Amino acid sequence: MKKSNNRGVSLIEILIAVVVFVICITPIINQLVNGIRLGQKADDQQAATDLGKSISEAVRQMDLNTIIDYPTCHVNKDALANIMNYSGNKDNIDVSYTFYSIGKDCITTVNGNKVVNLNYVKARSGTVGVPYGSYIKEIDSSNKNMTHGAGSQYNSVTAMQQAVDLYNKTHTADEKQVLVRELTVKWTDTVDYRNYDVSVVLNTAPFAIASLTNTSYVDPNSVNIGNLSNLDSRTTAVITSASSYDTIAASSYFASVLNALERQGNDRATLLREGQVNAYNDFTSQTPQKETIITIKNINTDGSEDSNGNRYTVKCDVRYTNNTLRGVNYGNLDDSEVILEYPAYEQDFALLPDIYLMYNQLYYFNTFGDDDIIIDNQLISGQEAKVYIVRTAETDPDGNPLVGIGTFGRDQKDGAIYKYRTIFHFTQNVTNNPVRIYTNIPLTDGSNSNVSKYSDNNLQTKIAVDCTPAGSYDKIVYRMDEDDRYSEAGRVYDVEIELQRWKSGSGSTKNVTNITTYSTSKGDS
Repeated sequence: MKKSNNRGVSLIEILIAVVVFVICITPIINQLVNGIRLGQKADDQQAATDLGKSISEAVRQMDLNTIIDYPTCHVNKDALANIMNYSGNKDNIDVSYTFYSIGKDCITTVNGNKVVNLNYVKARSGTVGVPYGSYIKEIDSSNKNMTHGAGSQYNSVTAMQQAVDLYNKTHTADEKQVLVRELTVKWTDTVDYRNYDVSVVLNTAPFAIASLTNTSYVDPNSVNIGNLSNLDSRTTAVITSASSYDTIAASSYFASVLNALERQGNDRATLLREGQVNAYNDFTSQTPQKETIITIKNINTDGSEDSNGNRYTVKCDVRYTNNTLRGVNYGNLDDSEVILEYPAYEQDFALLPDIYLMYNQLYYFNTFGDDDIIIDNQLISGQEAKVYIVRTAETDPDGNPLVGIGTFGRDQKDGAIYKYRTIFHFTQNVTNNPVRIYTNIPLTDGSNSNVSKYSDNNLQTKIAVDCTPAGSYDKIVYRMDEDDRYSEAGRVYDVEIELQRWKSGSGSTKNVTNITTYSTSKGDS
């Protein structure tokens, strides 16, 4: 009878098997752990980016007049918390609103950009227009909602501007100073399980620098401290969203191209999806034509009022046409994908309103383009339409100066000609249907001498006027001066948002794990 071998598995064999298994499984576990770690890091970064963008959009839409009561220098923290979507204790929001003046001696260059040397501004001695950290006097000292600086105390922003003007009258042009305003808002926020210290700084310094270093540039923050909020919205049309569709249009065109290429089974779609940075560079070569269309007309053809007592209506539509995308390289898009239209504004009025267009030149992906503003004055009886074109930002969405992006900035020339222009078109005879335009877009002087006929194709002017219907093109566009109603909505701010994420500790002992910064700009509207 044959014996079977039932000795089993030895301990050594088991140990060898375990060692082999551990050796084999360790790289897999490490990959899983690293993958989880990288995924968590990406999630954390995305969460910070999303929060930064959310705050950025809130800041861009924020009306400072609803937050700061300028006469009393009080802060409406309820309104501020609501705008920032902050659900914590509003008393924990720290707000400081300070002012100072700078001259050419305060400017330094960092990485090719002109910035204010704050250490010098703080330490300088001698006569200055407005010392660093100056602030508006709080009328009710028992209700301090704002952190004050260590500078001088003034009764109003106007008083500060007068102090700077007085200084400039007694000093040379090279010693000229300009006023800088700085609003800082800080709070601690929790998103899901992540804790952030949030700092938002709105500063007009970049625009003050531009006015010191460029004699043709007028800082809108120093021109007429008038308040748009004082204007009655029932008698003034304020169009604030016409420039906010550039990013939306760029995203729509990008999505349309991808969809069209995928419909054709084109491998280029995959390449675009896998390398969107390259795709952005690819798309900068074809800028769409952007048309901002403002229509002013009587509600009834005989000029009578409607049942609500209104006689006039104002509309604003934004249209993009990108004919380059009709080509095979971009999927042969049809009209519905090549032409994008957005309604930006519509309101009825009892009285003929002045129209304010808060406007920025077309910024598509990473380049500029010509802007066409079409004014359709359908008013009967030859009534004149007054349109104020107020440029509200001097930086791109990433906070870079618009005058220095790429080879040519927004207001720079290619040799003797301007690279990008603003063109005003009129659908009606401007003699019979007159239009007067006031703008802070650069003109060479107080008249319209830097304006040309569009038909002349004279690119040596920044602004062109298209009067295809019969009518004179001159005496239509004027520089917006202090005597004109310049609005608080025309103020422009550089915005820096910093998010410090921390996991433990408090105060100076916080364990900061990640710092995310986000830059943008705003026109106060």
